[in-house]
Amino acid sequence: MTISKKWILVILAIIIILLAAVFLFSPKIDTDIDFISFDPSSENDTGEVLITLKSNETINGSEVREELENKTVFLNLTDSKNRTKEYNSTTDNWGSWKVWNIKPGKYNYSVIFPGDNEYNPSSENGTLTIKKYVPSNTTAYYYTTNNTTYYTYRYVTQPRYVVRYVYV
Repeated sequence: MTISKKWILVILAIIIILLAAVFLFSPKIDTDIDFISFDPSSENDTGEVLITLKSNETINGSEVREELENKTVFLNLTDSKNRTKEYNSTTDNWGSWKVWNIKPGKYNYSVIFPGDNEYNPSSENGTLTIKKYVPSNTTAYYYTTNNTTYYTYRYVTQPRYVVRYVYV
């Protein structure tokens, strides 16, 4: 029994369609964004944020989270005067990206990973406060008036004095 060229082409077409369906319609892996901020550690320092992109999938009933390297992530910071700075970068070998030189203040932030062929998009939104540096031998007092946060500090002169942060 011989198979005609017509049937070979039909079988080949079916195989190609099935392979395309597997690749096009296979589920993508979910992602999560971790967002950590750091206040200045010295008088001339600025704040920083560390953004880490991770996979979020379940394999054999166990949650698996792997850092995703070489993925483009976007960050928008909007200050209290409604000025927005836009950043973007590619994650490093640990799935992270560090943004430096963030001036002290209160910001609304939005971190976006738009997704790609393998991973679903994800985003994280919130409020970020980078505090001004306060020397360790001082006490800081923060207060808010008319949506503006102010602070003052005084030096500690007694060795047994406990340093406190007071928020009003």
